[in-house]
Amino acid sequence: MNLHKRECPISFRFVPYGWGWEDVYLTVEGTTELFVVTGTHVPGSVDELFSAVAGLHPRYCNCGYLFSVYVDIDDNGNPVETKFWWDGEGVESEWTFSRPPTADVDVPIEVKITEKHGETDTGESASFSVAYKDLCYAVAKGMTEVMKKHGLFGYGNAVWNHDLNLRLLLMLKAFALDAEDVLKVEDLGRGNGERTDFKKELELILFDM
Repeated sequence: MNLHKRECPISFRFVPYGWGWEDVYLTVEGTTELFVVTGTHVPGSVDELFSAVAGLHPRYCNCGYLFSVYVDIDDNGNPVETKFWWDGEGVESEWTFSRPPTADVDVPIEVKITEKHGETDTGESASFSVAYKDLCYAVAKGMTEVMKKHGLFGYGNAVWNHDLNLRLLLMLKAFALDAEDVLKVEDLGRGNGERTDFKKELELILFDM
Protein backbone atom coordinates (compact mmCIF):
# COMPACT_ATOMS: atom_id res chain seq x y z
CA MET A 1 0.00 0.00 0.00
CA ASN A 2 1.12 3.53 -0.73
CA LEU A 3 0.23 5.29 2.53
CA HIS A 4 1.25 8.86 3.36
CA LYS A 5 0.95 11.12 6.39
CA ARG A 6 -0.44 14.59 5.80
CA GLU A 7 -1.48 17.74 7.58
CA CYS A 8 -5.04 18.02 8.84
CA PRO A 9 -6.98 21.19 9.77
CA ILE A 10 -8.54 19.61 12.87
CA SER A 11 -7.32 17.13 15.46
CA PHE A 12 -8.63 14.79 18.14
CA ARG A 13 -6.72 13.67 21.22
CA PHE A 14 -8.10 10.88 23.40
CA VAL A 15 -6.95 10.53 27.03
CA PRO A 16 -8.21 7.40 28.85
CA TYR A 17 -7.15 8.36 32.36
CA GLY A 18 -8.88 5.54 34.25
CA TRP A 19 -11.86 4.67 36.47
CA GLY A 20 -14.08 4.56 33.36
CA TRP A 21 -13.34 8.15 32.33
CA GLU A 22 -11.92 9.50 29.10
CA ASP A 23 -11.14 13.04 27.96
CA VAL A 24 -11.59 13.95 24.31
CA TYR A 25 -9.81 17.08 23.07
CA LEU A 26 -10.97 18.56 19.77
CA THR A 27 -8.86 21.30 18.18
CA VAL A 28 -10.27 23.43 15.35
CA GLU A 29 -8.39 26.47 14.00
CA GLY A 30 -6.14 26.61 17.06
CA THR A 31 -8.98 26.44 19.61
CA THR A 32 -9.23 23.33 21.78
CA GLU A 33 -12.42 22.08 23.44
CA LEU A 34 -12.61 19.34 26.08
CA PHE A 35 -15.37 16.74 26.19
CA VAL A 36 -15.69 14.17 28.97
CA VAL A 37 -16.89 10.62 28.37
CA THR A 38 -17.67 8.24 31.23
CA GLY A 39 -17.80 4.48 30.92
CA THR A 40 -20.42 4.29 33.69
CA HIS A 41 -23.11 5.11 31.12
CA VAL A 42 -24.23 3.49 27.88
CA PRO A 43 -23.71 5.06 25.43
CA GLY A 44 -20.35 6.17 26.69
CA SER A 45 -17.41 5.41 24.43
CA VAL A 46 -15.54 6.78 21.45
CA ASP A 47 -17.17 4.08 19.34
CA GLU A 48 -20.16 6.42 19.03
CA LEU A 49 -17.85 8.94 17.34
CA PHE A 50 -16.37 6.22 15.09
CA SER A 51 -19.84 5.04 14.09
CA ALA A 52 -21.18 8.52 13.39
CA VAL A 53 -18.23 9.45 11.16
CA ALA A 54 -18.05 6.12 9.31
CA GLY A 55 -21.82 6.25 8.78
CA LEU A 56 -21.39 9.38 6.63
CA HIS A 57 -19.74 7.39 3.83
CA PRO A 58 -22.28 6.81 1.03
CA ARG A 59 -21.04 3.27 0.28
CA TYR A 60 -20.80 2.14 3.89
CA CYS A 61 -23.71 3.86 5.62
CA ASN A 62 -25.55 0.54 6.13
CA CYS A 63 -22.77 -1.41 7.80
CA GLY A 64 -24.51 -2.12 11.10
CA TYR A 65 -23.38 0.68 13.37
CA LEU A 66 -24.06 1.10 17.07
CA PHE A 67 -27.71 1.26 18.09
CA SER A 68 -26.94 4.45 20.01
CA VAL A 69 -25.95 6.32 16.82
CA TYR A 70 -28.69 7.85 14.68
CA VAL A 71 -28.09 7.57 10.91
CA ASP A 72 -30.49 9.38 8.53
CA ILE A 73 -30.46 8.07 4.95
CA ASP A 74 -32.39 9.69 2.07
CA ASP A 75 -34.61 7.91 -0.48
CA ASN A 76 -31.60 7.33 -2.75
CA GLY A 77 -29.63 5.56 -0.04
CA ASN A 78 -27.29 8.48 0.68
CA PRO A 79 -26.50 9.46 4.29
CA VAL A 80 -27.49 13.01 5.18
CA GLU A 81 -27.02 13.12 8.97
CA THR A 82 -25.59 11.13 11.87
CA LYS A 83 -25.97 11.94 15.55
CA PHE A 84 -24.94 10.68 18.98
CA TRP A 85 -24.55 11.95 22.54
CA TRP A 86 -22.05 11.48 25.35
CA ASP A 87 -22.79 11.60 29.07
CA GLY A 88 -20.09 13.13 31.24
CA GLU A 89 -22.01 12.87 34.53
CA GLY A 90 -23.34 16.40 34.75
CA VAL A 91 -22.36 17.52 31.27
CA GLU A 92 -23.97 16.03 28.17
CA SER A 93 -22.73 16.68 24.64
CA GLU A 94 -24.74 16.02 21.50
CA TRP A 95 -22.84 15.68 18.23
CA THR A 96 -24.54 16.15 14.85
CA PHE A 97 -22.84 15.60 11.48
CA SER A 98 -24.64 16.75 8.32
CA ARG A 99 -23.63 16.26 4.68
CA PRO A 100 -25.09 16.95 1.22
CA PRO A 101 -27.43 14.23 -0.15
CA THR A 102 -25.03 12.95 -2.80
CA ALA A 103 -23.04 9.81 -3.59
CA ASP A 104 -19.81 11.86 -3.60
CA VAL A 105 -17.44 10.91 -0.78
CA ASP A 106 -15.21 13.88 0.05
CA VAL A 107 -17.87 16.50 0.68
CA PRO A 108 -17.97 19.21 3.36
CA ILE A 109 -19.33 17.97 6.68
CA GLU A 110 -21.17 20.41 8.93
CA VAL A 111 -20.42 19.56 12.56
CA LYS A 112 -22.53 20.89 15.42
CA ILE A 113 -21.79 20.12 19.08
CA THR A 114 -24.16 21.15 21.86
CA GLU A 115 -23.20 20.88 25.54
CA LYS A 116 -25.74 20.91 28.35
CA HIS A 117 -24.96 21.35 32.04
CA GLY A 118 -27.96 19.82 33.80
CA GLU A 119 -31.52 19.22 32.64
CA THR A 120 -32.59 22.90 32.68
CA ASP A 121 -29.64 24.19 30.62
CA THR A 122 -30.53 25.05 27.01
CA GLY A 123 -26.98 24.26 25.97
CA GLU A 124 -24.04 25.98 24.32
CA SER A 125 -23.34 25.15 20.69
CA ALA A 126 -20.22 25.15 18.56
CA SER A 127 -20.12 24.43 14.85
CA PHE A 128 -17.60 24.14 12.05
CA SER A 129 -17.21 22.68 8.56
CA VAL A 130 -14.56 20.15 7.53
CA ALA A 131 -13.94 17.92 4.51
CA TYR A 132 -15.03 14.33 5.11
CA LYS A 133 -11.58 12.79 4.55
CA ASP A 134 -10.06 15.31 6.97
CA LEU A 135 -12.65 14.38 9.61
CA CYS A 136 -11.84 10.69 9.13
CA TYR A 137 -8.11 11.44 9.29
CA ALA A 138 -8.36 13.40 12.54
CA VAL A 139 -10.44 10.76 14.34
CA ALA A 140 -8.33 7.85 13.10
CA LYS A 141 -5.02 9.60 13.88
CA GLY A 142 -6.09 10.37 17.44
CA MET A 143 -7.18 6.82 18.12
CA THR A 144 -4.11 5.27 16.47
CA GLU A 145 -1.94 7.32 18.82
CA VAL A 146 -3.85 6.32 21.96
CA MET A 147 -3.96 2.67 20.87
CA LYS A 148 -0.18 2.57 20.42
CA LYS A 149 0.38 4.31 23.77
CA HIS A 150 -2.05 2.31 25.93
CA GLY A 151 -2.61 -0.94 24.03
CA LEU A 152 -5.96 -2.60 23.43
CA PHE A 153 -6.30 -4.27 26.83
CA GLY A 154 -4.85 -1.26 28.67
CA TYR A 155 -7.26 1.11 26.96
CA GLY A 156 -10.26 -1.13 27.61
CA ASN A 157 -9.32 -1.53 31.26
CA ALA A 158 -8.99 2.25 31.75
CA VAL A 159 -12.40 3.03 30.26
CA TRP A 160 -14.17 0.11 31.95
CA ASN A 161 -14.28 -2.35 29.07
CA HIS A 162 -15.57 -0.07 26.32
CA ASP A 163 -13.42 -1.85 23.77
CA LEU A 164 -12.12 -0.15 20.65
CA ASN A 165 -13.99 -1.17 17.51
CA LEU A 166 -11.07 -2.04 15.24
CA ARG A 167 -13.33 -2.64 12.23
CA LEU A 168 -14.58 0.95 12.42
CA LEU A 169 -11.06 2.27 12.96
CA LEU A 170 -9.92 0.31 9.91
CA MET A 171 -12.71 1.86 7.84
CA LEU A 172 -11.88 5.41 8.96
CA LYS A 173 -8.19 4.94 8.13
CA ALA A 174 -9.08 3.50 4.73
CA PHE A 175 -11.32 6.51 3.96
CA ALA A 176 -8.73 9.01 5.20
CA LEU A 177 -5.74 7.50 3.40
CA ASP A 178 -7.40 6.56 0.09
CA ALA A 179 -6.91 2.89 0.92
CA GLU A 180 -10.42 1.54 0.41
CA ASP A 181 -9.02 -1.45 -1.48
CA VAL A 182 -8.27 -2.92 1.95
CA LEU A 183 -12.02 -3.12 2.52
CA LYS A 184 -12.59 -5.17 -0.62
CA VAL A 185 -14.38 -8.38 0.29
CA GLU A 186 -13.80 -11.64 -1.58
CA ASP A 187 -16.77 -14.00 -1.82
CA LEU A 188 -15.52 -17.55 -1.15
CA GLY A 189 -18.63 -19.18 -2.52
CA ARG A 190 -21.82 -20.47 -1.04
CA GLY A 191 -21.37 -21.74 2.48
CA ASN A 192 -17.74 -20.60 2.72
CA GLY A 193 -18.20 -16.99 3.82
CA GLU A 194 -16.17 -13.98 2.76
CA ARG A 195 -12.59 -12.83 3.23
CA THR A 196 -10.43 -9.72 3.40
CA ASP A 197 -6.62 -9.47 3.49
CA PHE A 198 -5.69 -9.61 7.20
CA LYS A 199 -2.07 -8.60 6.62
CA LYS A 200 -3.10 -5.46 4.73
CA GLU A 201 -5.66 -4.67 7.42
CA LEU A 202 -2.96 -4.88 10.12
CA GLU A 203 -0.60 -2.74 8.05
CA LEU A 204 -3.27 -0.06 7.80
CA ILE A 205 -4.27 -0.27 11.49
CA LEU A 206 -0.62 0.11 12.58
CA PHE A 207 0.23 2.95 10.17
CA ASP A 208 1.29 6.14 11.99
CA MET A 209 -0.65 9.12 10.72
